[in-house]
Amino acid sequence: EGPFSRYDKQAAQLAAVHRFDSEIFSKGCLRILWGYCKKLVLADYLWLIISFYLENEKGPAYQTLLLVVLLPLQQYADFSGCMDIAIGTAGLFGIRLPENFRSPVFSQSVDEVWRRWHITLGAFCKDYIFYPVALLKNLNHATAKIFRRKPAAGQKVPVLTALFCVWTFIGLWHGFAWKYLIWGWMNLFFISSGILLSPIYASWKKRLHIKADGRAWKLFCIVRTYLIFGIMELVSDGSSASAAFRRFISFFQRSGWRLQNNGYAISLLPGTTVRGTAAAAVVAIDILKEKNVDVYDSLRHVPLLPRYLLYIAALFMIVLFCPSGENINAGFAYANF
Repeated sequence: EGPFSRYDKQAAQLAAVHRFDSEIFSKGCLRILWGYCKKLVLADYLWLIISFYLENEKGPAYQTLLLVVLLPLQQYADFSGCMDIAIGTAGLFGIRLPENFRSPVFSQSVDEVWRRWHITLGAFCKDYIFYPVALLKNLNHATAKIFRRKPAAGQKVPVLTALFCVWTFIGLWHGFAWKYLIWGWMNLFFISSGILLSPIYASWKKRLHIKADGRAWKLFCIVRTYLIFGIMELVSDGSSASAAFRRFISFFQRSGWRLQNNGYAISLLPGTTVRGTAAAAVVAIDILKEKNVDVYDSLRHVPLLPRYLLYIAALFMIVLFCPSGENINAGFAYANF
């Protein structure tokens, strides 16, 4: 789960003497509270809906679309909630752990997603898989002829080979099953396509007069990346890769888009408005982080009474709206890998 730390970056903190600091302690408590809100109020509730539809593999196409939209949000709330609790708990003892997320909902490409999502796993793979493979002497000798004929292609062969090793490893790290391996190779496909086709994309944008830094284009890229990520999550979270692909086939069938009343609907649980507010708060806080606003420091400057009323409201949300039952996602999703 992480966050993974290199010993040379953590050793000084682990060896140092830490004295109680009320400011650091309260900041850690706030982060833990926010982590539990994301996990128990939002992620576990979404999982009840998602697990219901995942079990009904023959549902109509609009349910597949719902899964594609909900899965990234559920995974993010679950996993980043876990990281908030871990980082906040370490903070209680004066230990600063590296951040594992950086507002991934604003990613404009799959490559950027993995620079913002599970950041420490990416750093681990870069140090111990990507660079050792890309700098292999035998690999560079093998690509020397290609490099002499076509320098641009020769430079990309070691990079693409290293990426193949990285994403095969990450796929198998999630589990020894075809669905995880295919999920890893899907990430490899989109990232490699971005590298290989970037000159073509640049040419298209120039011809169509698309401004790369324009708001409309950025919004399109964010939505496109979110949906691609959701499709890949459906492959990894489904019962099998073949079951996920059968769902996608329904998009191209007329029968898949007919409204059905055959038991594939699920009634919303109580507190939907509260959970919608929690989802909006997750996005809002990510927007503030994207603008380099220290949310925890800003909250500490709110007057005492409304600030503590907010804390109490958060505690009551956890107690009152935490789902319970057999279908609850016990523990954290990433702990199962």
